[in-house]
Amino acid sequence: MRRAVLCMTLWAWAANPVGAAEVQRVEALGAAPVHTTGKSRSSPRDVALQRALQGAVWRVAIEQLDAAGTFVEDTTVVQALGSDPLVYATRFRIVEDRGERPSLFSNDPEIDTEYVVLAEVHVNIDRVRERLSGAGLMRLPSGDGGSFSTRVTLVDVTSWAELQAVRTLLQEVGAESAVPVDLVRGRAVLAVRSSHSVTALVRALRAAAPPELRLEALGAGPDGLELRARFMESSGSSGAARSSPFDTSGPERY
Repeated sequence: MRRAVLCMTLWAWAANPVGAAEVQRVEALGAAPVHTTGKSRSSPRDVALQRALQGAVWRVAIEQLDAAGTFVEDTTVVQALGSDPLVYATRFRIVEDRGERPSLFSNDPEIDTEYVVLAEVHVNIDRVRERLSGAGLMRLPSGDGGSFSTRVTLVDVTSWAELQAVRTLLQEVGAESAVPVDLVRGRAVLAVRSSHSVTALVRALRAAAPPELRLEALGAGPDGLELRARFMESSGSSGAARSSPFDTSGPERY
């Protein structure tokens, strides 16, 4: 529990280094079909609320893209945001529970009744921007004309030196920041802000990596970049420093 609280605190600090996040209040309708036959895992009311939350987040994302002068297909925006609106909704409540009503929002002619709710949703705009930026759909405003926010996940981490080497490499390719936001044994997540999109960041890291550091890109997409970093064995390398166990204690560690 203590580790979970620490990770949540680190994430909040990394996402909002100079104060509270920018939040937008949105009212959105959600409708879910009411099936008269068969069993459903979720109640129509819960599904309707989920869709209201998704609609509110989607609306904020579209507004941010429009403000940036970027046109993106709706399906691309939905894929970039992911399926969990609670990543972006700081709080919400049902303003009107309209209950079961004749179907109006469904395109399925076999659906006669749907459950409708009107929800008030407070959407974290910073998180929406960062997800769109990480997916390469927009640039975040900065003094040098724009930057991308990307989550870089290191897997199979065996030593602190591997994490430090990747952070140093990120700085060398021009990253403005590379802050650890989640650390568990064998895995580390960095919140990275740079002028590179995810795909461009992969190319830059590979080009700049020294011969003794092997980087494997395991995945790149809307959720960020997944890497594995390994030092190649060399008789001239400082084995003591590179074989140190991965931990989060001591000075200059998180």
